[in-house]
Amino acid sequence: MGILRLWINHSQWCICTIVCFLITITSVNAIGYALDIRKLQYPVSDAEESHASGFPKFAAYIQHDKPRIPGVTNDHKRIIRDKFQVNILNEYRLYDQSEVDPEEQYMLERYCTRYNRRMLQLLGM
Repeated sequence: MGILRLWINHSQWCICTIVCFLITITSVNAIGYALDIRKLQYPVSDAEESHASGFPKFAAYIQHDKPRIPGVTNDHKRIIRDKFQVNILNEYRLYDQSEVDPEEQYMLERYCTRYNRRMLQLLGM
């Protein structure tokens, strides 16, 4: 009887451990979709690094399920879409239907504007 009780407790412990592990993995994935603010600190130097790499990329972000490229005129947007790659900073918003936080939108707008203007200067456009 004591061995059976020990076995039941052990199996319950194993199930509990597995459930906790799955919950932890799920929460880590949810955290991974958040915007990393540390990457938005130096737009000018990031643009210079991208230009120096030989494959310049412009910066954009998702707003209302559409990519937005701030700091660029409509004429430049056509050229950018034809000749260059565009790096979407908050790509997880394509899969997450929640609204963009105003503070997040301000940071993305500011970073992309400075980045794209510097990239246009470096490319001589």
